[in-house]
Amino acid sequence: MPIYLYLQPEILGLLLEPLFQHQEADLYPNQYSMHDLGSSFPNATGHPDGNDEYMPVEECGNMIFMALAYAHFTDNFSYLVSHYKILKQWTWYLIEYGLVPATQGKFPLIRELNTVSTDDFAGALANQTNLALKAILGIRAMADIATVTDHPRDAEEFLDISEKYMSKWGKYAFEGNATHAKLAYQLPDSWGSISIRSLADD
Repeated sequence: MPIYLYLQPEILGLLLEPLFQHQEADLYPNQYSMHDLGSSFPNATGHPDGNDEYMPVEECGNMIFMALAYAHFTDNFSYLVSHYKILKQWTWYLIEYGLVPATQGKFPLIRELNTVSTDDFAGALANQTNLALKAILGIRAMADIATVTDHPRDAEEFLDISEKYMSKWGKYAFEGNATHAKLAYQLPDSWGSISIRSLADD
């Protein structure tokens, strides 16, 4: 995505559009964003049974980030207006399952089930700190989308939720002496990719 944004941001819009069209046509049964357009390339048959690779928090965050970035780099904010409904749907999924991304909603009664993210090196691991942070930043990005599309109440609500979640995340994510984030909330001796210094530098 950064390469497309730097070289030719319109290409990113062309890549995103089939994903939006497919899901907005109710060809995908889940409330979160699907992983891909199917395994029958070049036919974009999608996943009408909803059984794509299960990374819902990851994908919802990705789609929100990419849509907002595309709109900013091309000044095409009408794009966000046309896809606002589904972007908001994905944001509510992040609100429900993103702060503590254990099962991410698929098996709500089995909280110990491990799930995956784009951090493949971690394997199937519940409550990854990076994944939770992506969810929080996705909610924050939706506040920006709501602002530029003239939904001030949504903007205020999503900003408030993201700030509250960020405060909670800081308590869950960092190990005892607070020098670095854990890979997952429940792994006190692990290391994530975020340090206090990196947060201060940002």
